[in-house]
Amino acid sequence: YMRDIAAGTDGAIVSVSHAELVAAREMLHDLENLDVGHSSAATIAALRNEAAARRITPDQVVLVNLTGRDRPRTHRGSQ
Repeated sequence: YMRDIAAGTDGAIVSVSHAELVAAREMLHDLENLDVGHSSAATIAALRNEAAARRITPDQVVLVNLTGRDRPRTHRGSQ
């Protein structure tokens, strides 16, 4: 289902490494004081990678939905 949506809208499904996810999570905390969960951090990491690869250009508008937050028992930067 998601693959069909991506293909039908000239989108893509991408993956990120654990290190990229952790870096994005730290960035969101440092810049925006947001304590997001792993899925939101993965979204930001993927967006950063796509922009670095110039598949997203500075003039494009991108909406990113960040949901959830880290559980209190999980420390930032840990698995």
